[in-house]
Amino acid sequence: MRGLHFQIVTASTPSSRPVIVATRLRKGSAGSGKGAASLVAEAIRAVREAGVKATIVVRADSAFFSAKLVKAIRAARALFSITVGNTAPIRTAIAQVPESAWQPIKYRDALWDEDERRWVSEAEIAESRYT
Repeated sequence: MRGLHFQIVTASTPSSRPVIVATRLRKGSAGSGKGAASLVAEAIRAVREAGVKATIVVRADSAFFSAKLVKAIRAARALFSITVGNTAPIRTAIAQVPESAWQPIKYRDALWDEDERRWVSEAEIAESRYT
């Protein structure tokens, strides 16, 4: 019996509203990320078949983080930004990122600090490798 545990993939551009490109309805007891790899691969194919040639970036929260999903995204030649869980190994990896690598995220409500010549925001980002 299927419950109301669904997944939806949307696509959007800076100048368009989000459009649903793939959906799944799964058993109510299914974990959030179950089936995400094949669903995202299907969604990327649909976007490409619609004629999109731009870079595709898949964004997902930590419930969907898995090696299988990352492999599917890479196989589809797309990029990704996936949140990972706040586990001890992740905290250790973050602590090893040099302070100079962190860059503020320029959100809509970020403020430009004239004295420091930088954007002031509530979040920062740094690139790091983690296996």
